[in-house]
Amino acid sequence: MLLATWLVEFYLSKINTLDDIIASEGASHDVENLKAEQALLEDELRAFFDTYKANLDKKTVYDLILNHGREDVFLYYATVVGDFEKVLEHHIMDEAWLKAVDVLNRQINVDLYYRFSPVLMQHVPKEIVDSWLRQPALDPIKLIPALLQQQNQLTPQSPLSSNQAIRYLQHVVFTARSTSPTIHNLLLTLLVTSSAKRDNPATTPAAAEPPSLSAESDLPLLRFLSTAPVDPLTGRPYYDLDYALRLCKQHNRLQACVHIYAKMAMWEESVDLALEMGDLDLAKVNCERATEDATTAGASGDEGLRKRLWLKVAKFVVQEQNDIKTAMRLLDNTPLVKIEDILPFFPDFVVIDDFKEEICNALEGYSAHIDALKADMDEATKSAEAIKNDIKNLQNRFVTLEASEKCSICGLNLLTRQFYVFPCQHCFHADCLIGQVKEYLPAPALRRLITLQNTLVQMQLTGAVPGNPAPGAPVPPNRPATPP
Repeated sequence: MLLATWLVEFYLSKINTLDDIIASEGASHDVENLKAEQALLEDELRAFFDTYKANLDKKTVYDLILNHGREDVFLYYATVVGDFEKVLEHHIMDEAWLKAVDVLNRQINVDLYYRFSPVLMQHVPKEIVDSWLRQPALDPIKLIPALLQQQNQLTPQSPLSSNQAIRYLQHVVFTARSTSPTIHNLLLTLLVTSSAKRDNPATTPAAAEPPSLSAESDLPLLRFLSTAPVDPLTGRPYYDLDYALRLCKQHNRLQACVHIYAKMAMWEESVDLALEMGDLDLAKVNCERATEDATTAGASGDEGLRKRLWLKVAKFVVQEQNDIKTAMRLLDNTPLVKIEDILPFFPDFVVIDDFKEEICNALEGYSAHIDALKADMDEATKSAEAIKNDIKNLQNRFVTLEASEKCSICGLNLLTRQFYVFPCQHCFHADCLIGQVKEYLPAPALRRLITLQNTLVQMQLTGAVPGNPAPGAPVPPNRPATPP
């Protein structure tokens, strides 16, 4: 090692000596020869580094090179021994940003990305993001400090396409399919704040800015809210809906708030806000989504809620837009709202010609419904009379049994305990029949039967069951059937 270090010192001294000679003989004809000799020595030194790098102490060689002021040799040696950190530090000190990115691309240590990306993001954001995209082993969480650097430098006039932090996060979310809530929340934050800056550059985010209805500025945010991946187990997006709602409210992203309310199944708030913005189509879309959501859930849903949503839309159309015809067309969108539901919204003096046909159709429908109800009532009355007659006839029914009648299950005398006789003349003791039925009952019904039996036994012991006297009381001759 000592001999190799001495040779490095020899090479460096010789190269510097040639530098001094070249500088002193600037007009001499020998300068070209001296430069060629110097280049040859530098090539020999580089070859020496390639061959004997394992026999050299890095710190000692660094000190020798720096003492001789040979930066080019310093960078070459650091690259040969794989000390890219030294190379990156040198390029950043010299503000050679593109060279630093090129060094990052030629090495595989991800820790160097995390260390030097924040400063490179400030000066060459596109190039450093390109470098990140070529390195799939990077952890996006550890790049957050670098991602926030560019956000602080963007001006309100900067187009969204120039935001390299958003570009990288969109790749992580939609291409790499990251499920980290932190990444999703950060992308949402950058989209909201970027659009807020472009819409109102003169105010702070907390200032009262007018609601923005610019489709161009809100489109990237709305696209993210609509297409962001969702958790397959919960069906909810990976970003925090509550945080997203607070952030969009803070920056007056009202159209985004409507979408977030819908994702939270807060349909009334969603429709109210859409109507407050004057966006009738968006309000109707959310009314329809509420219906689809109930259908997807496998239930009819809350019809009262859906009816209230459509009534809000109808009230807006009638009272705010004074559009009676559109209000009438709303009746075709849902069977939950009838003409009589929206009549209270009409002004006191209105021409009936606009909705005369709808009123006539409604009256005809009610007339047909009344006729159907009358027919149902007549049918119900006939059924009730038939049931009364059947009950009356049952009071006169009886069965005659022999004293020697046997139970069809156990074969013992039937009259020894409570029994049942069926119209087919089959006779069973009550306990025998129950035991036979238990074998075919499902578990829930069997548990229910056992519970009822225990309750019945307790009531018999206390004399609370009619026809079952308490112990010691005389037993009247009351049987389900009359023996001869």
